Amino acid sequence: MVLGARQKDREIADVLTLVTKSRSERDGWWQTASLEGLADGLKRGPERRAKLPRAQHLILQLLETRSAAMGAAALRVMTQLNVIDSPEVRKLIGKASRVAPSQGASLQDRTRAIGILGLDPTGSSLVLLEKFLSPQQPQELQVATVGALTNFRDAKVSALLLDKWRAYTGPVREAVLTAFFNDRSRLLALLNAIKAEKVQAWSLTRAMRLQLLHSPDAEIRERASALIQNVSDNDRKVVFEKYHRSLGISGSRERGKQVFREVCSKCHKIGNVGYEVGPDLLSVTNRPKQQLMTDILMPNLNIEDGYEEYLAQTTDGRLITGIIAKQSPTAVTLRRAKGEEDTILRSNLTNLRSLSLSSMPEDLERSISIEGMADLLAFLKSPL
Repeated sequence: MVLGARQKDREIADVLTLVTKSRSERDGWWQTASLEGLADGLKRGPERRAKLPRAQHLILQLLETRSAAMGAAALRVMTQLNVIDSPEVRKLIGKASRVAPSQGASLQDRTRAIGILGLDPTGSSLVLLEKFLSPQQPQELQVATVGALTNFRDAKVSALLLDKWRAYTGPVREAVLTAFFNDRSRLLALLNAIKAEKVQAWSLTRAMRLQLLHSPDAEIRERASALIQNVSDNDRKVVFEKYHRSLGISGSRERGKQVFREVCSKCHKIGNVGYEVGPDLLSVTNRPKQQLMTDILMPNLNIEDGYEEYLAQTTDGRLITGIIAKQSPTAVTLRRAKGEEDTILRSNLTNLRSLSLSSMPEDLERSISIEGMADLLAFLKSPL
């Protein structure tokens, strides 16, 4: 990670040479880990995207690997570089442009091909990528396309993504918002879209709205205040009263396990299902159902110690949210849904503050019916 953050082409190329030399499947774990570490380090370096010609040549070789995990890690490294145009790159892009639309290719191969198209330094892949934002395409391809498109610095990308807003499913919208919140110019474009009513202000989570209203950037803060200050939070007590009926329903533990898997596992883990972002739910089995439902529907009423949402501002202008998962004398790690983490060097940190919010979303009723709540409560009372 430290090596990547230094962004020294020769040093990174030396590590990549070791990774490319080994052909043994037994070495796959450390090769993949090395690439993941480089990707994380490059993301924290002084340049947003550095030109590293030697390293790029070696990473391109790794993109052709048969190992899906190693190929994905190599792609992550490439997305952190300022890709230099070359015959090698064009050959890779050409192959990806054939695989991505192929109905005969696996979903995994098509998703990876879309990611590679996002590396195109000429921008000529934009026309092809736009086709994958169609509702007729699998959701996984749409999400991958958002990631690929946001690699381009072309202003047309922001307009393209916002124009199709109302056709997106929840996960696709989430991918778009995440990308826009990591880039000041795109964040301004998002505010323009909210003003033009292309994007509904209520589609931003409460944490996102607060992030905008507390932005250290005066222009973003003032424009956000004019647009979303009056967007009222859901009346949580009304929602709670609506769901009160679920306390009297005898729920199914098995159905509740499926609700947990679909709705809660992004931030909670029970057994081998989910991610360890929020509190350990095995510790709440003795709580009354009414208290459990209060915690689910009104998460900001009582925030568990250590699970408060923080907002970090970095020297390159990024705004990053999450709970503080780890700290060291030199870095802070913020963790979000699905266990995604950002480790920020303290030297790259300009501000870190609490949002006085639980990391748990406040609108879970959108994903859980009254009967589903009864099932979830039955599961949480006896999860194992």
